[in-house]
Amino acid sequence: MLGILALAMCIGGTAAVLALVSGHSVLMALAIYSGTGVLGALFIIAGMLASSALHFSKTTPDQQPAA
Repeated sequence: MLGILALAMCIGGTAAVLALVSGHSVLMALAIYSGTGVLGALFIIAGMLASSALHFSKTTPDQQPAA
């Protein structure tokens, strides 16, 4: 999961550099970098929750134990 966060930071950094090169202000580039980081974190959390839910459903026994 840490690799996904690093990838999100690299994509955000690239987007911020492209914003600077295209003539936007530093404040706009920081906003783009921050927004990409927040979206990356949200996608990571959603992925972890989905993975956990899928793992939980696979480990839940389908049959009740014999009494």
